[in-house]
Amino acid sequence: MTLPDQRPLQLLGLPSYDEGVAEYVYVALANGEWDGNVVDPDSVDIPALALAAITDAAQETVPECLWQA
Repeated sequence: MTLPDQRPLQLLGLPSYDEGVAEYVYVALANGEWDGNVVDPDSVDIPALALAAITDAAQETVPECLWQA
């Protein structure tokens, strides 16, 4: 909504490098580019924590990839 010229962000799953975690989820631009934090795997069972983790990851990806807030 704040970047009307951009397509929607997406959740992108990538293989994990840690045992016990199947994949890591990142917030990515529509083209698959991402930067920043993984969405905390422990937040999956608590919707409010998942939303906060996704929001935090989006706030890192957008400025780092697009140089816009």
